Amino acid sequence: MIVKLEKVYLGYQDNNVIENINLIIQKGDFIHLSGDNGSGKSTFLKLLYMKLLPKSGNFFFHNKKITKISQQHISILRRKIGVILQNNFLIPYLSVSQNIDLVNQIHKLEILDSQKRVKEIINWVGLKDICNNKVDDLSEGEKKKVVIARALVGKPDILLADEPTTYLDNITKEKFYFLLNTLNNFGTTVILSEKNDLIKIENNHKRFRISNKQINEV
Repeated sequence: MIVKLEKVYLGYQDNNVIENINLIIQKGDFIHLSGDNGSGKSTFLKLLYMKLLPKSGNFFFHNKKITKISQQHISILRRKIGVILQNNFLIPYLSVSQNIDLVNQIHKLEILDSQKRVKEIINWVGLKDICNNKVDDLSEGEKKKVVIARALVGKPDILLADEPTTYLDNITKEKFYFLLNTLNNFGTTVILSEKNDLIKIENNHKRFRISNKQINEV
């Protein structure tokens, strides 16, 4: 079990975004999350990344209860998570390679041949020719590729992706979905939020929808 949520209420101050969440996410799940704009998809992913904690209810990650007083523990658990958010949080004055490798440095990941791993990811997402360019000089599509590469370089146990194919060309989209399925087949848990026109749903995937402050499997 990766995540267990019991009667979780999620939101900001007096505003509940999602209410009474009861959900278990198992290792190896591939979950598609849909919902209208503003329904709470991004907010739910922030919960799973522990950027936003529940207003009430119980949140367990790898069988450990997550509370507001366990910030150091949360930082350690985040090493197991790869994140592709709509806000890319890239450092504009660093190069493509430096932005991707920064994950290894921040989390002090002990990955053999980490530079080799960075090069492999850069080649896969099609950034080889601009790997030394500063992020500030990239197009939005190129920046999205950097975010994807950064999320995957640490070989995460769980990958959270918030509408990750925005700005990507069709070829890169196909490669991205292929990689997600490959990672999932090797045991990585994938949680992918997209707009309502969900695609690439395989038979073994799960589908959830957020509507009227509720999240339900469909």
